[in-house]
Amino acid sequence: MYCTQCGTALGENGNFCPGCGTPVAKAKPSAGPMEPSPSEQRSAEPSGSVPEAQGDEELRLFVGEKKANYYLKKWKNAKKNNQSWNWAAFLGGFLWAGYRKMYHVILIGTGIFLVFDIITLFLSQEWADRINYGITTATGVVLGLSGNYYYSLTAKKKIDKIKAAFPNNFEKQQTEIKKQGGGSWKGVFISVAILLGYLIINMGLFTAYDSYVQRNEVKSAAAADDRSSDQADDSDNAGEDENSDTASSDGTVSTDTPSAEADDSSEVAADPADETAEATTTDEASMTYEQAFDNYMQENGIRLTAKDVQFDMKNNLDQDFAIFGTAELDTYYNYGFADIEDEYFSVDITPFDGEYGDNWNLYFSRKDFGELFDTLKANGTVTIAATGIIPSSVYEDDQGNLAAAKQATWWKNN
Repeated sequence: MYCTQCGTALGENGNFCPGCGTPVAKAKPSAGPMEPSPSEQRSAEPSGSVPEAQGDEELRLFVGEKKANYYLKKWKNAKKNNQSWNWAAFLGGFLWAGYRKMYHVILIGTGIFLVFDIITLFLSQEWADRINYGITTATGVVLGLSGNYYYSLTAKKKIDKIKAAFPNNFEKQQTEIKKQGGGSWKGVFISVAILLGYLIINMGLFTAYDSYVQRNEVKSAAAADDRSSDQADDSDNAGEDENSDTASSDGTVSTDTPSAEADDSSEVAADPADETAEATTTDEASMTYEQAFDNYMQENGIRLTAKDVQFDMKNNLDQDFAIFGTAELDTYYNYGFADIEDEYFSVDITPFDGEYGDNWNLYFSRKDFGELFDTLKANGTVTIAATGIIPSSVYEDDQGNLAAAKQATWWKNN
């Protein structure tokens, strides 16, 4: 201990400085060690140190001041199963998740959607629609009930990572928490981009599957036609009918004149709308299928083909159209043609110039096209040029390629 005036060393029990005589101040006894003042505590802490408990303040900073009270109240009042309702999450769905920067929720959700999309490929359209509707509704309900909980988990997880990344820098922690939290309209656009990506994958998946199914069906149809042709050849070799139509090996068609009993110009009712129909067999000789079809349209004054009507159906109601292809009996009766099976039989026609999906179902009067029915029943398929019409009185939206038959010319396939 030294004198405060002259710096002379002082004795432990002296009351005055031996050098200058200045009285020596005695320290008062203390009951314990002195506590540093709050200012001394702050100055003693390392720069950027972090207080021990942050809790709600960190969550408030993460959520953003505008909605902090809402979410803190929801989290505190949540039930035991952590459920509390959020209308924004229910109505906004993945857009809400994007706004709150929960992109993992969107990715998980779209992944689940894709799994169910794959499952619905193997189900009927009715069941597929039910499942899609159910999944969409369930997604909204789940986010509405548990969205707040998922958000709290996301907030706490991000805050813990930030604190671990900057353990001794409180200011940096605060900056990162605020940066990674809050709402973001940019996040909404990111969620839209993710959903668009999902839709593209979805469309590609269904297109690939449809192509696969179509190829298999075309192969099956071709195999069935080959079997029918083989059966027809066997019948001809056995001398089935001297007056049967024959096809030469060079791709032309040669037919005999129909018997006198056949009525080649009879007027009949072709459909429930009382349209007229005419059943004929061909008396054309040696021409290609294309030439026969052109002649058929010219002779009957028809300007529309089945393909013309297929892509503009509503504007071509009550108009005659021609179709040329392979015909076979079918059992499909639906829409405005659902209750006519007693009077009409269904014929599935695959156009020669069409692809899968261009098939038409024409409905022929059993009374006036009995010969065609018997020929199809005996031979399986025929080549046919037919006139169809879609009566406006029976047309229904989304009915597909369904029409009544007015007249037809056919050739047996050999």
